[in-house]
Amino acid sequence: MSAEDLKLWLAIVTGCLGLVVSAIGYLRQPSKDNSDKITKLTSSVDELDRRVQSIEDEIKHLPDKEQSHSLELTMTKLSGRLDAFEEKLKPIGSIADRLQEFLLEQAKR
Repeated sequence: MSAEDLKLWLAIVTGCLGLVVSAIGYLRQPSKDNSDKITKLTSSVDELDRRVQSIEDEIKHLPDKEQSHSLELTMTKLSGRLDAFEEKLKPIGSIADRLQEFLLEQAKR
């Protein structure tokens, strides 16, 4: 084997190795892109988990359906009592008005 033949074979092997390395790089590129996408999705999911957890923490202290209904019934009962109380105060208001008119008349004399 001459030096020229050796150079030729070395060039062929180097060229083949270059093609193999290029093919591996080309084939790995979608994998790297997918890996980047998965990393982004993972961080997005982590952020969403944090947000959901904070919302759950805020909702914990809110009343549930039964408690809301109980509050509504109590408010209705209080409203009825206030209406009855208002009716009982009307005669007292009219007495105060008459007393004020009487005192004004007494002051004029």
